[in-house]
Amino acid sequence: MKTKNDKTKYYKIKSNKIKYYRIKKGLDQELLITQTSLGDALGVTKITVYLWESGRVMPKIEHQKALADYFKVNREDLFEYVPLTEEDMVCQTLET
Repeated sequence: MKTKNDKTKYYKIKSNKIKYYRIKKGLDQELLITQTSLGDALGVTKITVYLWESGRVMPKIEHQKALADYFKVNREDLFEYVPLTEEDMVCQTLET
């Protein structure tokens, strides 16, 4: 249980470079890595990859790790994390 004095920081993803790394890896390997082929490699649909790339939906932590492994980069290279504000925390509480 969290207390008022708890200094734990929570983060959200501000932006991502999934599309950048998808295209870059394809160019490096002289392949066309489509949203479909990336989705197949990660066990998700091409629509899910599109939603991640557009920033409409953020990948779950296990998919963040899988993406970083796939592109052979750190998660911090792939995603820009920013601390959650109190307003974000209240909104998330209201949504659940």
